[in-house]
Amino acid sequence: MMLHRDRWFLQVAPHRLFQVLNPSKVHRMPRSLPSLNFAFMGGGNMASAMIPGLKDRGLSADQIMIVDPFAEARSRMQEKHGVRVFESTRALRAHAQTPLDAAIWAVKPNTFPLAAVQANEAGVFHRSTLHMSVMAGTSTDSLSRQMGSGLVVRAMPNQAAAIGQAITGMYAPSTVSAEDRALAEEVMKTLGPVEWVEHEAQMHAVTAISGSGPAYMFQMLKAMREQGERLGLDPDQALRLAVQTMAGSAELARNSALSMDELIAQVRSPNGTTHAALETMDARGVFEGFKAGIQAAHHRSSELASPSPTAVAGSGPKMSHGPAL
Repeated sequence: MMLHRDRWFLQVAPHRLFQVLNPSKVHRMPRSLPSLNFAFMGGGNMASAMIPGLKDRGLSADQIMIVDPFAEARSRMQEKHGVRVFESTRALRAHAQTPLDAAIWAVKPNTFPLAAVQANEAGVFHRSTLHMSVMAGTSTDSLSRQMGSGLVVRAMPNQAAAIGQAITGMYAPSTVSAEDRALAEEVMKTLGPVEWVEHEAQMHAVTAISGSGPAYMFQMLKAMREQGERLGLDPDQALRLAVQTMAGSAELARNSALSMDELIAQVRSPNGTTHAALETMDARGVFEGFKAGIQAAHHRSSELASPSPTAVAGSGPKMSHGPAL
């Protein structure tokens, strides 16, 4: 394999090329999470959120590696989690006895192409390395081209990953085996439940609903807190009331067999306080505006999938700050 900074080339016999791009045809021993050598490409919040769950599932600190170009990030991860840290993939390869079994790409999308080239040149991967990406706007086609492998899985968690209460949308192309899908799912369940989508384009909807969703919830909580204060409540008390109301309502929606309309009807008595509130919100376009906002997030997610370097700058989970690994 010969690599170039801007694009990759494969110089292999035709049957070997078929194997590289169709890893399901490559014979491999069954593998489980506790047996893997595992690395995060980017030592930020996502890695920090996932490591405790990986340890709970049987990985030792020695099996988990972090690659991050910034000394502060490496020091923080080593002190907090006791994992091995490296300033570059070349440094990782110099210390690792074998190539990686799995990698999570948690860098800024606009730094990924160069980081991927450097990682490939360093020789840290083999044909059966499973690549998982939490980068916004980076398609599995792009991942496959950069890595020279079809073993790529996309994942979109949200901010609640920090407390293990996220929900993660996931997509894998047909080149990923059922075994590797299960492995990727087990990894991402360290952050909370997962939902698979059938078509990659649906990841834009996942981003619009759950990826950006925490901000929608916080905006509502902010409004309830501010209005509660205007109505005479202590602001902290108003926030506690709002937060528990949201949390309890979400749990009720999760466990109830009733539809959302039926649950609303249970609270919305004719000509009562809830009826007055919802009628006013509807008259002011709150609900249609809310849906329009979700549509705007979907549109922006589609734009971020553009190959334009400026389209993805500063986007995606904030997991690492460096331009290269």
